[in-house]
Amino acid sequence: MGRLEVSFRIGLAHPLMLSDVLPEFPIAVTFQDTGNTVRIDVPQMTSAPEQERLGVFGKLVLRVERQCTDEEGQDGTFANCRRLRIPSDAARAFWWSFEIIRYVEFHKDSCIAG
Repeated sequence: MGRLEVSFRIGLAHPLMLSDVLPEFPIAVTFQDTGNTVRIDVPQMTSAPEQERLGVFGKLVLRVERQCTDEEGQDGTFANCRRLRIPSDAARAFWWSFEIIRYVEFHKDSCIAG
């Protein structure tokens, strides 16, 4: 048995301003039904001009980790990733992180910026 890690680097069209009431990063979610653990690193502001020209003002990195056999780890095809439900678990955790941010910010002062 080994460990498989798949990283998703997501460019954000708006900078993500984090307040001090948000959960600690990295956020980690383990999905019991698939065995995948998704970790979301601290969002980073980008200052690279080439990124800003493309409309990227922030960067978020999601890492999906799971235990797997050597055969599963050697198979880097998208079909294998879908079979292991890696993209769907990454998407669920990505969505939940924004839901948490929205919920916390709204309850702080009944206002959501932007």
